[in-house]
Amino acid sequence: MEFADSIQSAYVIFILENGKRPPSVATFAAQNDMTEKAFYEKYASFSALENDIVFFIFEKTADILKTDDVFETYSFREKVLAVYFTWIQTLGAYRSFMTFLKSQSMFGCLDQSYLSKTQSAFTSFMGSLVQEGLETGEVADRLFVTSWYKNGFWSLNTFLLHYWLNDSSANFEKTDAAIEKSVNFKLDLIAPSALDSGFEWVMFLLRG
Repeated sequence: MEFADSIQSAYVIFILENGKRPPSVATFAAQNDMTEKAFYEKYASFSALENDIVFFIFEKTADILKTDDVFETYSFREKVLAVYFTWIQTLGAYRSFMTFLKSQSMFGCLDQSYLSKTQSAFTSFMGSLVQEGLETGEVADRLFVTSWYKNGFWSLNTFLLHYWLNDSSANFEKTDAAIEKSVNFKLDLIAPSALDSGFEWVMFLLRG
């Protein structure tokens, strides 16, 4: 497993070996030959550190996609599917840590506090793809709705993340199927349809 810095690496190792958070920043720092000041210069709390670790995993996912020459040749639909499949595949190397975060959350769902930085980066990334889709005509431009497309992709991501964390199938085959079916359904909803053509026709007639 790779991490953005030695603090992230040491923290995940502690979690995996002990199944719980360190009792305090002071204890964690002392065990890893650092000062509390060094920790607080980067992270305000363990929660902030956990948030950054999940964010790092998504950044790693985005880097994989951005440096893949084949990804750039994909259609909008193919790119969106690649995002979700790559995200889940990348998370696979950190599953035990993600499962720990889930165990610390209420109601069996991963707490949003672990995902706030990732949400911002994810919606920005998907927003860029949506813009590409609008330009190629693969995405319908709908009044008052288009700006919310990227948020819908985040909601879908939250669902798939929880689905994956609860998936006990071999090689997470059920998650792969869930990605394909749910993402394609979402993409069908935002793709141009007969309703869009009908709306344009009515507007044309009204304009005379």
